[in-house]
Amino acid sequence: MPALLKKNISYLLLTLLAISWPGFNARAGVGFDRQQAEAEQLRLLSQAASRADSLTVTWNLFDIALGTARRKYIDSVWKLARETNDTTAILEAARQRANQYMTNDSVLDGIRHEIGQYPESNDRNETLLFVDMLRIRRNVTSGSDRQVRERLSALMEHYDSEPPVDTGERVRLLYALCLYLERTTHGELLGKYLDRLDGLLSHMHLPNRAVRNLFYTHAAIAYARNDNYARVIDIDRKMLATMDTLREYYRANGRVFKNYQTNRYSCYRRLLGSYPLLTRRQIDNYYDSIKAIASENRQVAYDLQQSPRATIYYLMATGRPTEALPLLRQYISPEAGDLYRRQLLEAAIEAADAAGDNNTQLQASMALNKLLRQNAHARSRQSHRELQLFNDLAELRAENSLLEAENTAAAQKSSRRILIWAGISLLVLSGLLLLLFGQYRRARQLTEKLANSNKRLRQERDNLRHAQQELIVARDQAAAADRIKTDFVNSVSHEISAPLTTIMEYTRLIVDCIPPEKAKYLERFANTVNFNARMVLSLVKEVLDVAAIDNDKISIDRQPVSVHHLCSMAADTIFEGGQPSNPNIKAIVNPEHKPDTLVLTDCHRAVQVLMNLLANAEKFTDKGTVTLDYETDNERGEVRFSVTDTGSGIPEGMEDVIFLRFRQLDTSRGGIGLGLHIVRRLTGILGGKVWVDTSWRRGARFILSLPMALPTPRNQKG
Repeated sequence: MPALLKKNISYLLLTLLAISWPGFNARAGVGFDRQQAEAEQLRLLSQAASRADSLTVTWNLFDIALGTARRKYIDSVWKLARETNDTTAILEAARQRANQYMTNDSVLDGIRHEIGQYPESNDRNETLLFVDMLRIRRNVTSGSDRQVRERLSALMEHYDSEPPVDTGERVRLLYALCLYLERTTHGELLGKYLDRLDGLLSHMHLPNRAVRNLFYTHAAIAYARNDNYARVIDIDRKMLATMDTLREYYRANGRVFKNYQTNRYSCYRRLLGSYPLLTRRQIDNYYDSIKAIASENRQVAYDLQQSPRATIYYLMATGRPTEALPLLRQYISPEAGDLYRRQLLEAAIEAADAAGDNNTQLQASMALNKLLRQNAHARSRQSHRELQLFNDLAELRAENSLLEAENTAAAQKSSRRILIWAGISLLVLSGLLLLLFGQYRRARQLTEKLANSNKRLRQERDNLRHAQQELIVARDQAAAADRIKTDFVNSVSHEISAPLTTIMEYTRLIVDCIPPEKAKYLERFANTVNFNARMVLSLVKEVLDVAAIDNDKISIDRQPVSVHHLCSMAADTIFEGGQPSNPNIKAIVNPEHKPDTLVLTDCHRAVQVLMNLLANAEKFTDKGTVTLDYETDNERGEVRFSVTDTGSGIPEGMEDVIFLRFRQLDTSRGGIGLGLHIVRRLTGILGGKVWVDTSWRRGARFILSLPMALPTPRNQKG
């Protein structure tokens, strides 16, 4: 089934469910039960089969809700729309969310930024314009009267002298101008700019009508305040037509509760207020529409009862002023402040005259006179403000003219200076041309020489390229030879290890199998064979380790390891039974019995490093001690191992040389010079350092530092 057909069927089912429960069809006279409708939609939301269905139901919950509760649902709609990646729903949610958060600058800025990332379209452009108009409205409400007047003068000058080319920017400028004018005056000047903005919007392609509705709501009140009933009728009829179109659109998309009843009620009531310009049929239609809305909407019904302006307009328009008089009396009191009080007082005077109620007529006349005086005073202030505004604008234009004159004078003065400098420059250029002509002749000679030089350089370049190709071939051959050498060394080393191990095992087996009286005689030869075999195996192992390090085949598994464990394993492996093979040497481990600690390292490789250092110390010590010790440096977060001997020591200046590959200071001691090289390479891989303590002069001391293991918090595992 196509996705669009599934979506339409889903909307149809939701609509049928929405209108099927009791209380929905408010035209039956029972009224609309908002709580019951919300509960039913919440039930449908819990049963929604997809995010698209959830989005439709959440829209209905938003349309049902009142006041601040609408923010909760529009936030959910905003989230669902983005999750479904429905651009139309996202833009609609952005407009509604901006309307709910119109006093929150950070939310408006965030919505504006996010919608600005979407691809260009008419819907997206109108949404950006709508959000910008709300932001403009928010900014206009702040600032002192003087700041507002200065800003208004600047906007009027900008619009009259340099209006933006882009239509959207012109709408933004005009809307800001109208809002600033409304803070300053409600006179004809405001109506003039409102008419311009209306004409501009009528020629724009605004598919979702949000911008027009925002403007119409603002303009209808402004025109009504100025008694411009013809424009009020025009604007309200446009709003009603827009709401009819939007209601049908929303119902087709499953939003059955989007009915604009409150907005339609306000439009019909304003239209009835212009009853002198309406026909009897129009008056009856508008009042019947208000009664129908009141029968469905409790909020409208309550407002119609508490503020019966619509009923008053209808009674006065249909020639029943005596029936309207009781309703009109509440507007005579000075406390009854209302935008339409002047119109209602005039109606009260007319109704009281028709009913012969002289007392009410007198009270209404006095109240109207007082109100007219107040309005006249207010209009006088408005006229004064408009004159002051025009005066400010004239001063601003005069300042601009003066500035332009000063700029023109400065430009003329600058032009004269330019002409003088141009004459001087012309003379200088003439001299330069003569000089350049001489340089040109020399340049031609140099060009010929350069051409010959370029020819020689090209020949040398070709020779260098040829030599480079030969070097590349030689490099590749050397790399291949190095790989072959490495493979050969590895292969030979493995092949040597197996026979040597067999020789050692069979030598021990021969000694174990002969009679005891002869075993002591052969034991010396067997030990000699084993000693030399171990030496060869040690050399093979060093060669293999170097090859593995060079080829990055050393695998490291860092774990917290006990320092005592590392020292014990290294000493027990090098010194069988805890004593060196040379009886004149004594091995000492942790002489001060320091407490144990942990290092973060690879146990096997760390033991190998310590073993190499201990073996090196034993090899170069004829008599004395070989000491393995350590110190903890908590400030640096490391443990420093020391291997100290009383041997021949290391000559000054050779402390780094001994770590080089195949470097031996005393070749008579055996080995091939790889042990200390392997120590330094492995230590670097383990994240530590190894060096010679140059302050030690009674032999040699090697220092090995490894990072400490951080303690594990008690509330964590592992």
